[in-house]
Amino acid sequence: MGRAAGELVLVFGEVEEVLRSVGNDPAGGVLFYELQVKARASGGKWVLGKTIRMGDRLELDLLAVPVSFVSAGGDPNSARWFHLDVRPVWPSWCSERVRYEVVLIYRDNREKLVSVLRDVDNVLKGILKRIGEVLELDA
Repeated sequence: MGRAAGELVLVFGEVEEVLRSVGNDPAGGVLFYELQVKARASGGKWVLGKTIRMGDRLELDLLAVPVSFVSAGGDPNSARWFHLDVRPVWPSWCSERVRYEVVLIYRDNREKLVSVLRDVDNVLKGILKRIGEVLELDA
């Protein structure tokens, strides 16, 4: 996505310039800036460490597979919001390296959003690495 992100930053600037040329002020008229990213990742199996025993009711046990991470104390209706979904691509679950679909929605001020967009590959890799380190996982 590296080159594509750079191209998006250029297009973003061009759109703002077009808005200015027709008499609009993007800085004054924008409620928030939002970045939406859909990506693929691969790695070990992300399963929360504890098994939920349901044998008496369902005749099976459950594992929690982490899927959503949001801004702590955040509000999805605010101008500042972070929402990350990490979902396994289920046909890959039986392999050693699982493929994941990663969906990010990030809202913030213009400068922060553009900064994240410029380095979105490394930002996502860093976030996923930190999540993997913090969660109690069965690898």
